[in-house]
Amino acid sequence: MTTVDTANSVTCPNCGSEIKTYGTPAPVHHCRACRTHTWSDREEWAKWRRTAFTDHVDEATRAVRVSNAASDYATADEADEALREMRALRLAWHRKARELTDAAGDLAPRSRDTVRVRTERWLAMSDAEQKVVMDIGRARDMYRGADRLVKALSAGELCWVEDYRREGWEAAPTATAILERWSDAIDAARKAAEDEFIRKVKATPIDDAAWEGECKRRRRLDAYFD
Repeated sequence: MTTVDTANSVTCPNCGSEIKTYGTPAPVHHCRACRTHTWSDREEWAKWRRTAFTDHVDEATRAVRVSNAASDYATADEADEALREMRALRLAWHRKARELTDAAGDLAPRSRDTVRVRTERWLAMSDAEQKVVMDIGRARDMYRGADRLVKALSAGELCWVEDYRREGWEAAPTATAILERWSDAIDAARKAAEDEFIRKVKATPIDDAAWEGECKRRRRLDAYFD
């Protein structure tokens, strides 16, 4: 079967309906109108074979692993300084959270509350009261982020801390610099894996032998579903 290519669609040769492709090459197109399939021509099949799709690239880079040993990105003195900075930051956020919790009184979040109870309490609060609760939650989040990195550094390792948990980190420039080096190493490893995957996809065989193999596969599938 042949297809009539347009920018974003092909025409079903069986019923004449337009099949949306959104400009993406594919080995086969399915028509919803007549519930049949149309095999792509060799040119489109070749494009499909040598197209590195985003989900495949993501899968290839997701498996990349980079060392998280602090010694790979910092000297011993830098690691010690980073640990001192984060311990001080953790203590500051711990005190802040305690101060806000004590000042909030009965408004303070309670760990024993279920989600339903927390929601009911939240909906019953005024805007000002909700802000008090949000400030407590923010301080606790900052403490958890700092605490996580303190524990990792104490073990000679690094761990990722979300951006929203990095408030006040201007007081920890050494720790921030070390994490940036680690992040750069991860980005470089993923970029290398992505480039290698794309290179392999671009080198996928599309010669006569590969096309003949594809035609045999299509004939086998057609015979199975007919």
